Amino acid sequence: MVRSFSLSLVLATVLMALAGATPAAAITPLGQFGEGPGDQAGLLGVPQGVAVDSSGRVYASERTRISVFAPQGAFLRAFGKNVVPGNAGTLFEQCTTICQAGEAGGDSGELRDAVGLAVDAEDRLYVAEFTNHRVSVFSRQGAFLRNFGKDVKPAAPGTGPEVCTDVDPCKQGEAGAGSAEFNLPSGLAIDAAGVLLVAEVGNNRVSMYEPDGTFLRAFGMGVNPGPGGRSDVCSSQCGAGIRSGVAGALGAPSAVTVDRAGNIYVSELVNNRVSVFSPQLVFLRAFGADVVPGNDVRGFEVCTPVSGCKVGAGGAVFGRRSSGFRANGPGVLNRPIGVAVDAQDNVFVAEDRNNRISVFRRGTSFLRAFGRDVVPDNARTGFEECRARCKPGVSGGQAGDLATPSFVALDCRGALYVAEIFNGRVQRFGEPGTEPPPCAQPPAFANRFGIMRVERHPRRGTAALIVTVPWSAGVRVHGPAIRPRSKQVEFAGRTRLAIRPTRAAMRRLKRTGRLLVRARVTYSPWGGEPRTKTRKIVLRR
Repeated sequence: MVRSFSLSLVLATVLMALAGATPAAAITPLGQFGEGPGDQAGLLGVPQGVAVDSSGRVYASERTRISVFAPQGAFLRAFGKNVVPGNAGTLFEQCTTICQAGEAGGDSGELRDAVGLAVDAEDRLYVAEFTNHRVSVFSRQGAFLRNFGKDVKPAAPGTGPEVCTDVDPCKQGEAGAGSAEFNLPSGLAIDAAGVLLVAEVGNNRVSMYEPDGTFLRAFGMGVNPGPGGRSDVCSSQCGAGIRSGVAGALGAPSAVTVDRAGNIYVSELVNNRVSVFSPQLVFLRAFGADVVPGNDVRGFEVCTPVSGCKVGAGGAVFGRRSSGFRANGPGVLNRPIGVAVDAQDNVFVAEDRNNRISVFRRGTSFLRAFGRDVVPDNARTGFEECRARCKPGVSGGQAGDLATPSFVALDCRGALYVAEIFNGRVQRFGEPGTEPPPCAQPPAFANRFGIMRVERHPRRGTAALIVTVPWSAGVRVHGPAIRPRSKQVEFAGRTRLAIRPTRAAMRRLKRTGRLLVRARVTYSPWGGEPRTKTRKIVLRR
């Protein structure tokens, strides 16, 4: 099916980041979130960004709204402007059971071309708004906290970098190249110290902020145009970076990630490569196809400040076909969007035009790629991994297929999540049998699950149980003569479970006026073992 997108969406679409597992072990599709495309509750229209918090909630950005899922895939909620059908004219809101796509906006909590996502240690969600030229911040409950960018306060136009909150009105930001100003922000990452990194496609640089929106510094070739001349790091005086293929320059950086040692990896959309910087923001190397100038090597290469660098070759056929090198072969990056690094320093890169994920060891050697039909001259079709010989993946909608893979994210189990724009879903990959997060359940919550009280409704012949839920969980009521019902409880608290007899049991109740049922409540905490409690209830009518 052919779809048309605005230029901003096409650019935002191209921003992608991925997460990983150990390349020595097999990777397999583990499941998906948000069958789509669509705009109803639980469907994903144009998923671009993805993030996973400490409890295992999966967030997907869809241009004008954010959808949230439980670790096992159940839809929890969505938020944005006018996402509740029948609520025309409203501003920021949340929906749970009935949703619609929402509308683009620039007021507090509203979204326009939401792309890259990141979650900090407090489970605050950061959202890069591509054409709103700002970053929005939300609580783990989905409450809007603040925006920051250039001129995001309507009461003070033309004043430069600003932060607005849910108390102060907000508006769409203005594109800018100064300190704390954005021009097409895309990928986001948060380092071990809680610093937010923002890849700016329009400014050819990466900017760094405190969680409250305080600007720290930016890096990219020539970002400091002050009296000291153009340097590659700026703080008080900043300008746009110089788009180039030379060592240390950034060409439309779309995504950014940080490894355990603090090294920064930046995917470059138009340079067809990934550049690596030290924690001190010194350029270390870049990798891709044919990135070293002046040599006869064709295929995957690593360039350094000593060798010099150039724009990578994304889709060309090098040499004769009989030579064994294929266009988009192993290590060749064709429009790399997303990038992520796992605990073993394996670098995962999502390739927009190749419909595959390529994996590298610290950006120094190619390990493998995976997607649909990535092994050349192989009669087998479907999900595959290639190592020595590779080709572009084939777009498809089956498990393991990748159709325009977008941003990616890792969870605490080492599994990776890939947002697919044209498939309207997020897929999870990992070693076979990898459990979903979270990885730890607070011990203090283990014994607080219980049935508080029973509410009876004699006129209807039904009842309800008020249940204490101490941790994010799935809760199910079931038993003989009872219609089973399930619900996801996202936050600790109390929830109400309706007790309704089956049709046969209701007929008995109508005949006798009294029915004894045994209600079982099964509490399945995210990342914990299920527990069941039983309560006898007399229904009357």
